[in-house]
Amino acid sequence: MNYDPLWKVLDRLILDLRVKGETIPKDVVDDLKSAKTLMDVYKSDVSYADTVSRIEHYLRSIESQILYLAETDFGIEYAEKCLEKINEARKKGNEPSRVPASKFISGVPRGAHWVRIKTTEVIEPDEIKDLAENLNLSYKLQEEGFILVHGDEGKVKTLLKEIAERMKKE
Repeated sequence: MNYDPLWKVLDRLILDLRVKGETIPKDVVDDLKSAKTLMDVYKSDVSYADTVSRIEHYLRSIESQILYLAETDFGIEYAEKCLEKINEARKKGNEPSRVPASKFISGVPRGAHWVRIKTTEVIEPDEIKDLAENLNLSYKLQEEGFILVHGDEGKVKTLLKEIAERMKKE
């Protein structure tokens, strides 16, 4: 399953609710960030089965809270429109996805495996840096709380598994 379409729709709905004056609970925003991090982990290593259930848990929690806020504050018609967008995104996520072409990332040596990680309160930048250093991976801080980590493919996968394990404990 490709969770990107659903994540993007949920992100847009949260933004739309904010624009309409709704206060979004902090846990909804945290769940959105955690889901995105786990989606990145899942893209790197689909063999980690527990990741899918955790992604689904976060996304369903966000959906239910968004729909509740939409119906409570803006009426059933608005909530139904939100639900339609969510259902369409879920259908898109079930379609086979194309493998994206490799992107050029400035500062990453040719042939090096890389991953870009969004830090959250669950996994902070210092933890990612420590893990990367322990695995002899290079890293670079980027804008908006992202860290670019690159090096040997096996070590990058090990890093992602470690991050997933730490998030699992939270």
